[in-house]
Order: sequence, then structure tokens, then C-alpha cells
Amino acid sequence: MCGETGADYLSDGGGVAFAPKLTRAKKAHRCHDCSKEIQPGHLYVKRAGTYEGDFWTATLCASCERKARWLNANGHAWVIGLIAKDYEYCRFGDHTKEPEIEP
Repeated sequence: MCGETGADYLSDGGGVAFAPKLTRAKKAHRCHDCSKEIQPGHLYVKRAGTYEGDFWTATLCASCERKARWLNANGHAWVIGLIAKDYEYCRFGDHTKEPEIEP
């Protein structure tokens, strides 16, 4: 979860991420990480890439994108769908033990 890497979240060599695109919403979207609704007129980030031969896309709200960038800047790997948890653990958590997993 909080792996030390010097690269992006696809550092395992299984995929390629394209440059994120900052976009202003024309219609409502849902963040792929926190599931909050992105309202029309609000900024969000479109991400896309390939992983093990499959194309993927993701929409991230501004808050989750900031957390993902903080994780990258501080050498931590992250996965879409777990950005908020990874951020909380890496920034504030106890690094001597694994985070608790909710049932």
C-alpha cells in the first residue's frame, strides 16, 4: 500500500499511464476513488492508460487528485480506489504496522 517507489503508480512495469488532463465538468461525474459526485462546473482530472494490455480510464475529483500527487511526490505508490486510504496511512499512519483492514 505504501510502497517506496521513485516512479508513478505503474512502476511494476505492467502498464503505462498517459498524462492526466484537468477538465471542467459539463455534466455530473463520479470520482472513481471516493465516489463523491463531481458537479457541473467543477474541476476534475481525467486519467487513462493501459495495464497488462487493457485500456483503463478514471475520473478523479480535485481532492483525490491532490492526494495522489502528494503520494507521488513523497515516493509512495498508489492505486485508484485506494488513494484516500493510502494518503491517510502514508501521511499520518504508523509505519511500523500494516493498516487495519475493515471487514
